[in-house]
Amino acid sequence: MPPINWEAQVQQRLADHSGSLRALLDELAQQAVSVIEVEYDGSGDSGQVERVIFTGPTGPVEVSEQTHIVVEEYAEALLERHQPGWENDEGSFGTVRINAVERSVTLVHSTRYTDHHETTIEQAL
Repeated sequence: MPPINWEAQVQQRLADHSGSLRALLDELAQQAVSVIEVEYDGSGDSGQVERVIFTGPTGPVEVSEQTHIVVEEYAEALLERHQPGWENDEGSFGTVRINAVERSVTLVHSTRYTDHHETTIEQAL
């Protein structure tokens, strides 16, 4: 049995979800959605999408549960591709910002980590 190519699987998953999102953007344009923001957070080997906000020219836009699912799955695939293990240890948080008009995405990602500073002093007695 050949070894599993995880990188290829991750890339394919992102490609699949990107296609679903592109198809959805046409529908969202009809609802005047211009920006979608996906906020995520995770640590201790567990992470999740915290909130998805769909915004139009006059403020928030209500969308279907299926629309939320498509956007969340895309964001998770994007994170898996560009920030694998984002939910591990101290974890990380951030925002996936989708510009529905320009059809572009920006991932703003912050990684938490523990740091320490050691000082050694030696002197004669």
